[in-house]
Amino acid sequence: MIQHMNLVFQAAGLKVGEGAFLMACANHTDDKGYVIAHMQQLADEAHMSLRSARDQRAALEKRGLLKAKDRYSPKNGAQIANLFRINLTLLASMQRKPKDYGPSLVEELTFDAPPASDEENRRSDPPADFAPPPGGGGGRPPPAPARGGGGGAAGGRRRGRVRAPGGGLRPLLRRRFRTPPGRSRRGRGCEICRPSPSFFFSLFSLWSRSSLG
Repeated sequence: MIQHMNLVFQAAGLKVGEGAFLMACANHTDDKGYVIAHMQQLADEAHMSLRSARDQRAALEKRGLLKAKDRYSPKNGAQIANLFRINLTLLASMQRKPKDYGPSLVEELTFDAPPASDEENRRSDPPADFAPPPGGGGGRPPPAPARGGGGGAAGGRRRGRVRAPGGGLRPLLRRRFRTPPGRSRRGRGCEICRPSPSFFFSLFSLWSRSSLG
């Protein structure tokens, strides 16, 4: 009982082992101080070995604070839980005198909150790439920039297939020629592909010979 345990706390002149074993017994007492428990159970609750528990039991019996009796089964003679009784009258007479332990201040004890880990911070903050645009958009990510370098319409041009005016697809081939010095780019030609006046003169001579012959 809790009242009997309190008597053990207030008793003076008990050794550490005696008080521990007597506290374990008081945990199972009835109103008159009787205890029915195994020695191994009391030893475990007193945080000591079985041999030490037996020594403390003998010391308490010698001081008159405990009475014990071993019990055996009438069927097979095996040992069963022992019967103990605490001398509550003697234990109450051993109460310590009141003592002033000094002022006891009631202060608040607080614990620091554990710092949040980086992984929890990453989970709590939304990704910046998926932030919704100011005008809406349903939270879809922004379109990826066009490849090929450059900005605007010139940078976004890509070679591929375009749709012809009449329908269908045709390959768009672009050839860029360097403009010779002193000439404009309106001609869009080169010196090799553009025929010279001598070429026309030779062609006319051959035509005349073939017609006269």
